[in-house]
Amino acid sequence: MMKTNTAMVYFNFRRLFLFLLPCFLISCQQELGLPEEDLIDGFTFQRKVEQGEKLGKLDLPEGTEVWKKDIKGGKQLKFFFPDGVKLLYKGEKGQLSSFASIGYKGICTIEGGGCDVIFFRGKYGCLHTTCEGDCIGSFTSPGNEKLMNHEEMSFINPSLGISYVREQPIVKRRYQASSVLFELPEVASFVSNLQADLAETQKAGQATAVILLNIYGAEVAIEVPEMALLPIYMADAEDETLADNPLIVVSDFSQINCLCHNGTRGILAKDQPKGWALCRSGSCSDCEMKVVNQ
Repeated sequence: MMKTNTAMVYFNFRRLFLFLLPCFLISCQQELGLPEEDLIDGFTFQRKVEQGEKLGKLDLPEGTEVWKKDIKGGKQLKFFFPDGVKLLYKGEKGQLSSFASIGYKGICTIEGGGCDVIFFRGKYGCLHTTCEGDCIGSFTSPGNEKLMNHEEMSFINPSLGISYVREQPIVKRRYQASSVLFELPEVASFVSNLQADLAETQKAGQATAVILLNIYGAEVAIEVPEMALLPIYMADAEDETLADNPLIVVSDFSQINCLCHNGTRGILAKDQPKGWALCRSGSCSDCEMKVVNQ
């Protein structure tokens, strides 16, 4: 009978294990879709965001991945948004950018002090550690640029397109809207075509109407001349699938309000001269634009 060399078997098994281990790690990394540089850079996966969670005043998309890295005096976070989702941002000089991820950390107003980042009751924020001043939450782009203009941010998913909101929405609202949406060239073109004769119609005292649009997953309301709706009605009449799913149309913005599903209040923000309105979440973490009495 052939005798087995136990030491040799162990040695060969160990060599095989060491050979396969890097392949296993690479396979896991590719399967999870994780950015290689963040695994190397000291960030570790923490959790996935649930519906209604906030980062500062920003409502985070459900499924966003949260990654953490320990730094002096606290920790730094990175948020990787779900596939297809971008954060649209307008810089202080008016330039538009979109990011698939952002960073967040606490900055102490006194040099040398440290701030931590905590998650409490559905919100991410800053906590003093060694900071003797104030801790201020700081958003950063993937290139580590500070994102200062927090009011001009909006999540979008371009694959959802631009569509009219109907009684049975074809695309459901997913994200909170901001005025920066109207600065996207394709959105500006779509809206301006509908509002082409709005100023003249208002000046002549002729009828206008308010309709809802879903822009890449965020809902807004716009005012248009009633006559601008005729081509839409005619196209709907030729589409049997839309026969029982008409547009949501109201006479003016007073018939629109902001329904809060999680929190205490939502705010209807309007730009009357430009003919649009949207919901600002305020202290609400899930704010939906609704038609009054509908």
